[in-house]
Amino acid sequence: MLHSNDTFIKALRILLGFILLVFSLNGFLGFLPMPDSPDAASKFLQSMGRAEFVFPLLYGVEIVLGVMLLFNLYSALAILGFVPIAVNILLYHLFLDPAGGVVGYITVLVEIVLLTAYFTHYKNLFKLRP
Repeated sequence: MLHSNDTFIKALRILLGFILLVFSLNGFLGFLPMPDSPDAASKFLQSMGRAEFVFPLLYGVEIVLGVMLLFNLYSALAILGFVPIAVNILLYHLFLDPAGGVVGYITVLVEIVLLTAYFTHYKNLFKLRP
């Protein structure tokens, strides 16, 4: 069983933090080219972009979570905080852009492994009366 202090898990934590930081900074600064998306995916992203707060909020949260993971600050909380974003990444790529989701699929897989490794930190959340 993997534990949060294993070297492999530390490497995955740093990898996830790096991915979050790079892609969220790219959202603000645009230093990586964005590949063409299928029509449905493009329409979805355009509609989210029209609500001008969505992407800045998303990228801001991802930057905070990425820094927390890179510097091992409240890592269990950061991993848990990333769950809803990871679910959306997975659903986006499964339903709207299946071919363009390699990094997204890897990110979700890393998230699942980290959740498993940090599960002892979450046990009290599953008690009926903690």
